[in-house]
Amino acid sequence: MKRRRQGFTLIEVMISLAIAGSALVAIFAMQEAIARGNGLSREMTAATANTRMWIERLRRDSLLWTGDNAVALAQTSYLQQVGAGWIQPIPANPFPNFVEGSGADWSGNETNVAADQHFCTAINLTWIRQFQTMRADVVTYWSRQGRLDCANPAVGAVATPAQGIRQVAASTVLRRAR
Repeated sequence: MKRRRQGFTLIEVMISLAIAGSALVAIFAMQEAIARGNGLSREMTAATANTRMWIERLRRDSLLWTGDNAVALAQTSYLQQVGAGWIQPIPANPFPNFVEGSGADWSGNETNVAADQHFCTAINLTWIRQFQTMRADVVTYWSRQGRLDCANPAVGAVATPAQGIRQVAASTVLRRAR
């Protein structure tokens, strides 16, 4: 009787190495996809926070709007731009010691330095009822392929993902303070 040797054949070893190699490739691909997803998530979170901040700023500004005429509206920092279309929100009456820029860096921190701006914000204010209520649209947009010119707010209004531009938008109704 012939005695059977113990161990693995060359074919069995090669098959196990092929399976292990395929698993390693899949793990590395999964890590790359997770890293890309985390980057997109971070960008979306920063843009959403920036959009919400601008909605709150416009609400704060509406507290200064106390009369039903253009003179009262001129006391506000941003709302006096109603009807101007998509604009870069630059305060007409800035608060001292505050940076309120329409651009933000990669971390979502506001900056007025054009070279540091990654996220851009544009607002559009339209009347619902003259000198009583207005609609405020806020768009924060950014490019996945480089920097954008935040001084051109029309880009945010017509941006599409096909152009490599992503955006977060929000709207609110602002009422005159009584």
